[in-house]
Amino acid sequence: MIILKALIESRRNPSHRHILDATYSIIFFGTPHQGMRTYDLEEMVDSESGGYDTSRHNLLRQLREGSEFLEIQKEELSYIWKDYKPKIVSFYETAPTRTVERSEMVKRVSAQLYIPTEQRVPVEANHTNIVKFASAEDRTYQTVVRYLKEWVHSITKSYGIERSISIS
Repeated sequence: MIILKALIESRRNPSHRHILDATYSIIFFGTPHQGMRTYDLEEMVDSESGGYDTSRHNLLRQLREGSEFLEIQKEELSYIWKDYKPKIVSFYETAPTRTVERSEMVKRVSAQLYIPTEQRVPVEANHTNIVKFASAEDRTYQTVVRYLKEWVHSITKSYGIERSISIS
């Protein structure tokens, strides 16, 4: 979500436009573009904070399904996706997360942007473990490496740079 906000700000502010211009691709892991179920998390934060409103509460309100924050962000990002067409890979969880009763924390429909330049990849993990790779042989890790190699090759080729890429 921080990366998305940075892209929006770089589009708005000409002195930061170089950030957007340099963004070739983005990988998302279980990012709740359309929001997420926050009820269980809000209860946990309430019990930890003694009922006082905290920055964690504010963050959870912004990430709720149907939040105004996410709707505005989605609209602002639509211009970026249309004008810049970055290559995007969205990984989404397929296993329930323990803190959320028998469900994915970020639903498949929310973890995807539904834009033409996006590749969607299911991950056999919950939200907590979606980016915890067991080893270099992990299937998700291998998929990430494959995309990174493709993108680096494409970028270096477009600049006339020949270079071998070694990522294991």
